[in-house]
Amino acid sequence: MSNMILELFMTTMKEYIRFAKQLPYDSINTSTYKEQDYVAIQTRLMLIRKFITKGDNVYFEDIINESISRFPSDKNEFTDMLKKFTDIFSKSFEQILSDGTKLDLPQSIKDIIYGLYLHADEKRIINLSKTSGFLRFFVCLQFISDLEPVLISLYEKLEELGVVCISEMKHTVGPVVYLGDTNNSDHNIKKSPYWQNLRGKDGTTNDILEAMSNYSEDELKIYLKGYMFLTLLSKGTVDPKEYKQILFKHNFSDWGDFSKAIKYYKNINKPSISSYIEFFEDGKCAKMKVLENFDNIAIINEPHMLGRGHVITFIKENNDWFVFAFGGTVNPFKP
Repeated sequence: MSNMILELFMTTMKEYIRFAKQLPYDSINTSTYKEQDYVAIQTRLMLIRKFITKGDNVYFEDIINESISRFPSDKNEFTDMLKKFTDIFSKSFEQILSDGTKLDLPQSIKDIIYGLYLHADEKRIINLSKTSGFLRFFVCLQFISDLEPVLISLYEKLEELGVVCISEMKHTVGPVVYLGDTNNSDHNIKKSPYWQNLRGKDGTTNDILEAMSNYSEDELKIYLKGYMFLTLLSKGTVDPKEYKQILFKHNFSDWGDFSKAIKYYKNINKPSISSYIEFFEDGKCAKMKVLENFDNIAIINEPHMLGRGHVITFIKENNDWFVFAFGGTVNPFKP
């Protein structure tokens, strides 16, 4: 068994809890249920499968055994969790199908998981046709209501003991998603090694000027305002007068003394402004990205996804463009 087993459990449980928080359900009213309750329970069932299946990397009993091995002083607490887990599967339960077939709890749960969701197993789907949708939901509801607290208690205990998730590593080369024709472009970015996965090539100032020569009037105004804005931030300028012609006047006070914006910008490693401008809200707003880790100008003509990046949001007023926000993506017309 991998010595990363607890970290695997923590990582996958963190994702499970993320779903669970967004999918609450009514555990009291079992005489009827809403569609959202059904989806919440069945989604949990699909995510829980790996914790209840022997041989899977995060099977609960294996997690408990590894936990005891690493933290022997907490053996009694882990043993108690294991007992709660095994009691769920050994409790008195029998589902009788319309043809008289008798199923225990594990069999009933497996019919749902492997019939409806994972394998489309014919025999299991036939079994499901011999019971009612309500009874099927009730089985899942009782199972999840019993099991989820046990899983979460183990997650919280391991977190308390300092076991961490496997987090996104610090990248020396940037991960990207390429959305163009893989036969038409090459990886020729050499002077910004962090972005060597991009399909493009090294560029010069002349390339930028050439791109700008094809800008519309709006694009040119946006690019220049963005460039002026970042120049002020890079200099640490805090004089409000310097920003008056750049920032949108109706939320100007939101910037305060500009110290937060300056700090944010200076924390971006080797920032580079993108020449690509995206319009939205019927052309009344626009955004452009500030990308990290560029040592040199790069020409990228093919579509990529580079992560969220840092976004300058612009808004149009009186035929001119002004910076509305800097950081994450925002919509000036939506709260």
